[in-house]
Amino acid sequence: MKKNKILILCSFLLVSLILAACGTRVLPSGWPGIAVDGDTVYVANEAHVYALQQSNGLERWRFPAEPERNINFFAAPTLTDDDQLLVGSYNRSNGNGFLLFSLDASSGDEIWRDDSASNRYIGSPLATEDSIFAPNSDSYLYKLNLSGNPDLDPDWPIKSQEPLWASPVFDGETIFLPAMDHYLYAINAESGTLSWDPLDLGGALASAPTLDPDGTLYISSFGEEVYAINSRNGAIEWQFSTEDWVWGSPALANDVVYFGDLSGNFYAVNASNGNEKWHLEADGAITGKPLVHEGMIYFVTEAGSLYAVIADTNGEIDWRQSHDDEEAKFYGSPLLTGDLIMVSTGGLDKIVIAYDLDGNEIWSLDPNN
Repeated sequence: MKKNKILILCSFLLVSLILAACGTRVLPSGWPGIAVDGDTVYVANEAHVYALQQSNGLERWRFPAEPERNINFFAAPTLTDDDQLLVGSYNRSNGNGFLLFSLDASSGDEIWRDDSASNRYIGSPLATEDSIFAPNSDSYLYKLNLSGNPDLDPDWPIKSQEPLWASPVFDGETIFLPAMDHYLYAINAESGTLSWDPLDLGGALASAPTLDPDGTLYISSFGEEVYAINSRNGAIEWQFSTEDWVWGSPALANDVVYFGDLSGNFYAVNASNGNEKWHLEADGAITGKPLVHEGMIYFVTEAGSLYAVIADTNGEIDWRQSHDDEEAKFYGSPLLTGDLIMVSTGGLDKIVIAYDLDGNEIWSLDPNN
């Protein structure tokens, strides 16, 4: 699985030395980022951000209307309470820096742009009631108000020791920020001060924590561990060892934590004590957060498969839908909108596929048609 790890990292890191070490064709710079809201699906992929009708995939708008030199998108968009759609660029824009865009969610019109960052956006921004917190690969967490004006407090932006690839989460007072420097940071959203000492989790942190209403954070790492952490003081309540890196965020449902690793192992772990309930072996690397819905668990693999697993069993697979194109690769987290599951793809002309809850393909987005 070492090769698979490198392939996935190559999809983010456009560095010639690393690409040469891969010994394979150049992959896309990332996989499409998806967000859903009501009857609209938002997709960030390469030159455009798309708004699609949930039921049939028809395009409502795209931004920009025509491709603009060096602007690319991969981070999943974030919707604010006042109907802004926030999305960061993956490439420098015409020498003007890496941009965070605010779009009108209904029309796709640009509202504002911020050029504070000096590197690409991989993680999605966090939007609270009155602020935006945007993690960037330049190692800074930027704070802006909803009008796009940066916070000028000298404690902002917050800097980690390595790039920020993951989205932060918020409990109403504290921001929990994972970083590639192995540390989880707990930051007061108003003051920018640390709520507790940064917690070293022994491996790079590339995905958002999952926050239980009881105050427990569940977070995965490239250190082949998943942790349960007390969000109030940073104490580790338990840790669970996996066979490989864990990229995607854990999912939590009915006191069970679900997650997969890059060797294709999918785990169900007791949320209270970290004891394994069951695990199964899938057909490829798992890079996203599972979707749990009405007693079913859905996850995708790099081998191009969508799995449906019955939650109240020892990992019984209800069905598996494998794409008939051997080049198909499914990345990221499947998302539910209405009664459809949205899957982000790589290796295909299609960049998003919508499946029904029985695994039947309903529609797909091919941006070239």
